Amino acid sequence: MTAAPLPSAAVEVRLSYDEFKRARAAGIARMDDSQDQGLEASKRYLRCWTERLRDDVIGACAEMAFCKATGIPWEERINTFHRADVGEDIQIRGTWRVDGCLLHRPDEPAEHWYCLVTGDPPVMTIRGWIRGENARRDEWRRNWNGGSLVWAVPQAVLVPLRVTP
Repeated sequence: MTAAPLPSAAVEVRLSYDEFKRARAAGIARMDDSQDQGLEASKRYLRCWTERLRDDVIGACAEMAFCKATGIPWEERINTFHRADVGEDIQIRGTWRVDGCLLHRPDEPAEHWYCLVTGDPPVMTIRGWIRGENARRDEWRRNWNGGSLVWAVPQAVLVPLRVTP
């Protein structure tokens, strides 16, 4: 991963090793639960175990970083699909890709807020967020990883997260 300059709106969060261990354990539990339920096998785009583990751990680290930045307690929710990742209506999207887009799917709640966090632990960067209903623009529609429909929201249009020290 190459370092990119942070836009002024981005919020950088450094996880401690203990926070990373907690997020890593949640990511592993998510992968195990998905495997036990056969969820990955039902998808058209199959990822290898290494990619799945990376994605699940990065996702958990993204949630941990968002909660750390906002002061919201993090709950290690395991595969609670379509339920909020944080609080009642906040979904966190994590990726290792510095230039990654925020992904929103048609079967996800339009009334929830979606926040993009990128990074490679221990450093995670909160890029911004958008309400689901505002993410559903035709120009952002994509067929993703084997044909599933998503809206790929560019970082440039995300609302900056405001945190106070």
